[in-house]
Amino acid sequence: YRLAPAHPFPAPVDDIVLAIDWLRAYGERDGHVDGDRLVLAGVSAGGHLAAFTGATIDGAGAGPGSGQGSLVDAVVAIVAPTDLTTLHGHDHPWAAPLTEAFVGCSPCTDDELAEASPISHVHQNLPPAYWAFGAKDVLIDIDQQGIALADAWAAAAGPEMSWLDVAERHGHNLEPTSVNQRFLEAFVDRAIDR
Repeated sequence: YRLAPAHPFPAPVDDIVLAIDWLRAYGERDGHVDGDRLVLAGVSAGGHLAAFTGATIDGAGAGPGSGQGSLVDAVVAIVAPTDLTTLHGHDHPWAAPLTEAFVGCSPCTDDELAEASPISHVHQNLPPAYWAFGAKDVLIDIDQQGIALADAWAAAAGPEMSWLDVAERHGHNLEPTSVNQRFLEAFVDRAIDR
């Protein structure tokens, strides 16, 4: 996907939607991708984009509330910023500059930050989501970013739709191999077979 600041939000989301559309249309022709079972996954900024796309873009290309269901079958988001309003106000020296560069505003309003935040778009027809956060992350606060969205997702879509994995000894450097692999595999198996 295109990167900020040259291509601020929503350009990266637009690119992801185009890639998903391509995979659904052409992924099976070489026998490599089952276009009917897609899990969108990402780490950090990629995790934000996976969560945002899963929450906001439905199978008909519309936004939340249309009742069509998500464009993807499941979301895996690792150390993802989920509430850009609280992230922007965080005391970490990277928080405000990164958020402003991504959204393309300076200074940013709460409305601009909320529009780009997955937590602002939680609704009933969400795909299953797996969240992984490092308990020692000094940038992406687990309470404000991780637990807040995991709880909101579960409240809107049902508790079985939101799986939270907390890596107690890790910070923002949490890699996909650092998460609970059995928990993640169980989530993916259940999500794509529902």
